[in-house]
Amino acid sequence: MNRVPLQQPQSCGLWELRERLGTGGFGNVTRWQNKETEEQIAIKQCRQELSERNKERWCLEIQIMKRLDHVNVVAAREVPEGMQKLVATNDMPLLAMEYCQGGDLRKYLNLLENCCGLREGSVLILLCDICEYSAQLTESQSILLSIPFFTRSFMSIWLREKGILSPLES
Repeated sequence: MNRVPLQQPQSCGLWELRERLGTGGFGNVTRWQNKETEEQIAIKQCRQELSERNKERWCLEIQIMKRLDHVNVVAAREVPEGMQKLVATNDMPLLAMEYCQGGDLRKYLNLLENCCGLREGSVLILLCDICEYSAQLTESQSILLSIPFFTRSFMSIWLREKGILSPLES
């Protein structure tokens, strides 16, 4: 289990903190597990020191994630009751998402067996998933800047987030 900041609560009702998954441009992501159902979710928490513009982008990202429904996109979940007040260190909302066990693409690409590139079959599957996802975004009047992206057919890889979706200009 990765180190978790001491100020972070270790449990919230039926939910227990398991590990820190990573840190990105907007904040930290941690993995939580329900003690009864064993369901796992990822909770993304916004950093305190964001500019007003980035705080707006954060709220927009959450709204968009809740609306998206695609096999290659990490699904948003409801933030467990009480967790918003317990975990958030500022007034910014938390983003709850399905937990993807496969890890992230960067770590996968850095594996020794992939140092000279991926196998053709893996690349084709990944490209097909990206094209299918991009087509859906175009149809829904959105463009991809970068959001949590999950390719279930490609070894459960989660492309890391670093931004948001924004509406296309008319």
